[in-house]
Amino acid sequence: TIPFFDLHHTRYVLYWKRQNRESWLRSPIYQKYLLHLEQAARTYDEVLPGNDKSEENHQMKLSEISSRGSYNGYPFRDAQEDQWFEYTLDAQKAAEDLANGVKVVLIVRFTTIDKGRKCVIKLNDELVASYTVNSRDFGKEKFYEKTFSLVPLHLRDASSGVIRISSVDGSLVPRCFRILLMKDEE
Repeated sequence: TIPFFDLHHTRYVLYWKRQNRESWLRSPIYQKYLLHLEQAARTYDEVLPGNDKSEENHQMKLSEISSRGSYNGYPFRDAQEDQWFEYTLDAQKAAEDLANGVKVVLIVRFTTIDKGRKCVIKLNDELVASYTVNSRDFGKEKFYEKTFSLVPLHLRDASSGVIRISSVDGSLVPRCFRILLMKDEE
């Protein structure tokens, strides 16, 4: 940004949203903001695959042929046949909650264009799910989030959780845009 006095010779326009409190509280922007706050309060850890800082913070490890890219402006990570990638999640609080009966889930964001791609998702070397992107998961959006329930076995005696997403049956690993470890909404 630049100071106002440096703009005196430039044309500019200011738009002021005029809205009363009741209509603001009903607006889609505010509702999305509330949803974001609620989700953030339930999140133990989040990885943004393909994002340098996030991958570095989560001690990313890769097999030989893993790639990253961008789709519709969002970074992703995927892998070729018989390959994998993994991240270390901060899971201490999640492990405690899971041991105390709180429902904990793993949420992974995929894209609809990867129809037919398959992967195996493991947490601390324990199978969470074998997953195939299929047409039932598609909506009007290009991205969707798949929720996987966790059991105490996935995080027993763990201060961290190593999530590995790997290829299965000669398929490419679906593009992965976001990984969340969070409390299930109840």
